[in-house]
Amino acid sequence: MLTRSRFIRIFRRERRIMSSHFRDLVGKIERAMKKQSAHSREVGDERQKKVLSVLETLKEEKKIKDFLETGKLSFTDVREGIDCYVVLVGATYKTVPLSITGPLWAEEHRMQHPNVPVVSVDLSFSDEALTRSIREQLAAILAA
Repeated sequence: MLTRSRFIRIFRRERRIMSSHFRDLVGKIERAMKKQSAHSREVGDERQKKVLSVLETLKEEKKIKDFLETGKLSFTDVREGIDCYVVLVGATYKTVPLSITGPLWAEEHRMQHPNVPVVSVDLSFSDEALTRSIREQLAAILAA
C-alpha cells in the first residue's frame, strides 16, 4: 500500500525539482511585474476587486454558495491561470474556476488555459454597465 510517507520518500527528488522550477517561474513573473508600470498593476487589482464585489453580491443574493480567491502568484494562479473559484450548491456540489483579465488579454488567456472560463473586465465602462457585463458573463459561465 502506498502511504503518504512512502509516497514522499519515493517522489522526494521529483518534488524538489518541481518546487525548484515553480520558484524559478515565480521569480521570473515577479521580475516581469516589477517592469510593469504601477498603473497597469493598479488596473489589474481594480479588475479583480470589481469581479469579487459582484461575486459577493451574488453570494448575498444566494445565487452562489461562496467563492474563494486564489493567492497572487500561487501555484493555481501561475500554472492553471485561476484567479478564483465559485462554489455552487444545487442538486450537486460544483466548483467553477475563473480567470479575470482585461479585454486585450482575454483571448490569450482562453488559448493558454482552455478549461478555465475567462471574465473579461473593461474598466472603460460605467460602474453600472461594468457590473451588468460581469453579471452576464458570470451567469453564462455558471449556467454551463
